Amino acid sequence: MSTLLLALLLALPSYAADPLDLDAALAAAAERNLTLAAMETELDQAQAQLNQARGLLLPMVQAGASWTHMDHEESVDFGAAMGSIFEDMGFPVDTSGGEPMVLARQDALSGKLTASWTVLSPRSWATLRVAREGQGLAELSVDQLRQDLLLGTAQAWYASSMTGALVDLQREQISAAVEQLEVAERRLAAGAGLRIDVVRARTDLAQAQQDLLSAQLADESARDGLGVLTGLGGLPEPGEAGEPRLPVASDEALVELALDRREDLASGRASVEMARASLGVSRAQWMPSVDLAWQGSYAFTEPGEMGSDDPTRWTAVASLNVPLYNHSMVGDIGGRKAELRQAELRLEDAERQAAQAVRQALRDQRTSAAAVDLAVERAALAHEALELTETAFAQGAGSSFEVSDARTGLAGAEINRLTTQLQAELDALILLRALGSDMLTAVQ
Repeated sequence: MSTLLLALLLALPSYAADPLDLDAALAAAAERNLTLAAMETELDQAQAQLNQARGLLLPMVQAGASWTHMDHEESVDFGAAMGSIFEDMGFPVDTSGGEPMVLARQDALSGKLTASWTVLSPRSWATLRVAREGQGLAELSVDQLRQDLLLGTAQAWYASSMTGALVDLQREQISAAVEQLEVAERRLAAGAGLRIDVVRARTDLAQAQQDLLSAQLADESARDGLGVLTGLGGLPEPGEAGEPRLPVASDEALVELALDRREDLASGRASVEMARASLGVSRAQWMPSVDLAWQGSYAFTEPGEMGSDDPTRWTAVASLNVPLYNHSMVGDIGGRKAELRQAELRLEDAERQAAQAVRQALRDQRTSAAAVDLAVERAALAHEALELTETAFAQGAGSSFEVSDARTGLAGAEINRLTTQLQAELDALILLRALGSDMLTAVQ
C-alpha cells in the first residue's frame, strides 16, 4: 500500500460535524423514527373507535326532503258522478257548472325531520367500555414499541461508539507498525539486523492497514444504522455518555419492580380487562332496551282538496325491546368466556417469563461486568509486554518475531477489552429494559 493511501487511512475525517450524545440520539429516535410515527397512528384509530362507541349513547337527528312528480294530477268530478246517479234515479240534475276536486297534485314537495335516542341500552354502555379499554391497550402498545425502539437506538449508539474506538485502535496499530518497520530498516542498514525483520515488519504493517479498512467499514455500518434509528440519516458520530444507571436493590425487589411497570405486562392486564368488557357486551344482549323516536314532516306544496289542509305532521314512538331467547347469543357468551380465560393464562405466563428474564438479565450483567475488569487487566499486561519487547528489539536483544507476537497479543487484548465493555453496556441496557425502565431517562 502506498504512503499516500496510508496517510489517508490515518487522517480519515469523521462524517459528522458535531458528536451525537446518547440523550440526543434517544430524543431524536422518539421524535423522528418513522416506524414509531406509523405506530402512533393507531392511537388516532383507537380514538375514532371510542367516538364511534360514544355515538351509540347519543341522540341521532336526520333531516330529509322529497319531491314527487306524477304524469297527471289525481282528481274526481263529484258533480258529474252525482248527476249520473240522479239521472239513473229519474231525477235529471244539471251539473255542468261544477269543477273536478283535486285528490293529489301532480307535483308535491315535503320535508322531514327525524330524531331517535336509545335511552336504555346496556349493550351500548358495555361497548363503550370495550372501546375505552381498546384505547388504553393501544397506548400501551405504542409505549412498548417506543421503549423497544429506544433500546435498539441505545444499543446502536454504544456499538457505534465501540467501532469508533476500534478504528482509533487500528490507527495506533498502524503507527506502531510503521515505527517497527523504521527500526528494522535502520538496524538492517547498520548491519545489526536481518532482512527477515524488515519483511516481517512490512507484513505486520500491511495487516494493520487491512484491519483498519475493515474497522472503518464496520464503523460506517454501525453509524448508518444509528442514523436510520434516530431518523437523522447520514453517519452520526457518537459523543460522550455515562454508564447506564442500574437500580440498586435485591433480586426479589427488582423482580417485583419489573412486574409492576413493564409495558408488556400492563398490556396483558389491559387485554384481560378488554376481554372481560367484551364478555359484558355479550351478556348485555340479554338485557332490555328502550328506544325513543320522533318524526315531523311539512308539506311545502298545497295539499289536495280532500282531507286536512294542515301541512305539518309529527309522530312520537317509545319502544321496549326484551330479548327472550336466541341460541346464538348463548354461544357468543361461551366464546367470550374462553377468550377471557385465555387472556388470563397469557398474562400469568407473561409474568413468569418476565421474572425469569429479569433474573437472567441480572446474571448476564454481573458476568459481563466482572469480565470487563479482567479484560482491562489483560490489556494492561499486553501493553507492558509490547513495550518490553520493543525496547529489547531496539537494543538488539530481541527479535522482530517477538515484537510481532506481542503486538498481535496487544491488538487482541484491546479488541477483547472493547467488545467486553460493549457487551457489559448492552447487558446493562437489556437489564434496564427487562425492569421496565424508561430508556429516555435510564441511560442518560
